[in-house]
Amino acid sequence: ESSCKPSLRSRGLDFLRDCAKNSAIPLYAVGGINAENIATFQDIDIVGVCMRSSLMQCQNVESYLVACAMNLNPSF
Repeated sequence: ESSCKPSLRSRGLDFLRDCAKNSAIPLYAVGGINAENIATFQDIDIVGVCMRSSLMQCQNVESYLVACAMNLNPSF
């Protein structure tokens, strides 16, 4: 469920993989993405991720984005 569209349920990573596999246009993952789960999107053929709530609710945006980068690449 999304705070942006609370009446819609999440479609999940398998849906995103299927969309990416069948899309002729670049895709971004949107919804429910945060520092804890951002790495789960690395192996999906998408252009990137879009974060809203997690950035709006964090105490320090710079530190939060560093945490995201470290979860994607531990040597960051």
